[in-house]
Amino acid sequence: MTTAPRFLDDLSLVCLVCADLDTTVRQCQELLGIGPWEVYDFAPPIQYDTKLRGRDEPFTMRVAFGAVGNVGWAFLEPKSVSSIYAEFLENSGSGFHHAAFLHDGLSYDQAIAEFTRRGFPVVQQGNFCGRYCYLDTRERAHMIFELIEDGDAEMQGLIYRHPGEGEGAVAPVFDTTRAIGFVTSDLDDTRSVYEGLGIGPWLGGEADGASGIRRATASVGRCAIELIQPETGSSVYRDFLERRGTGVHHLSLGHADLGYDDCRNKFAAGGIATVGESEVDGHRVGYLETEAILGARIQITD
Repeated sequence: MTTAPRFLDDLSLVCLVCADLDTTVRQCQELLGIGPWEVYDFAPPIQYDTKLRGRDEPFTMRVAFGAVGNVGWAFLEPKSVSSIYAEFLENSGSGFHHAAFLHDGLSYDQAIAEFTRRGFPVVQQGNFCGRYCYLDTRERAHMIFELIEDGDAEMQGLIYRHPGEGEGAVAPVFDTTRAIGFVTSDLDDTRSVYEGLGIGPWLGGEADGASGIRRATASVGRCAIELIQPETGSSVYRDFLERRGTGVHHLSLGHADLGYDDCRNKFAAGGIATVGESEVDGHRVGYLETEAILGARIQITD
């Protein structure tokens, strides 16, 4: 399939849904060195005009914002029963939920129209220091896409920071967010969905007999989308597919100040194992076993 005209020019934020945000933020900072974090409650009166599938719905949530290098990170704990976050948590448990995209040369409403024209209507929306919405992309793209009207809007209603004033911060290990890594049972179909959203060109996709996988990548501004289809043999990818189905398996993070072995050994000393080590495209690849903390693994490479 030919890639459709691009209308999303950058991936600006990744968000993981969790059951206990306060614990997740603390563990993420103290065990992984990811932080600092600012925590906000998305609730009236600051949040308003909230809708779920076109109906008024007063959903609320607590959100922590941080960053890993070039990409914003967020953790989100739903505080109300009716929302796409609560549905995700009930059906899938903690894990990667959505990514926010910038829309090249288009207004917020024009970008929504582009998604709608491609068969992806708005599923949830609200206004918190500006309008935001989520498109109904999860079934076909295996994650939710978010649009934010003004990504530079000043946030209001800070609840707390972690670490707080006077608290020591763990030195960061990771300096870039390289890619969102999906495991899929059908790479060609998943890739075609992203091509229909203007994401491409794609590199790779051929079977690799040595690793037993097919792998394809495409850049979206400062980050990349990585698709992996297990082909032969047992692997962390096949295990994930059998446990959770197609979805986000890992976040690939850069660690420029630590080599692969030093990074692996540092986390091993803290009780976090590295699994699924292999060689992909001439590089060593492994996955920190961080599902219990993040709901996803962290990929490290040499």
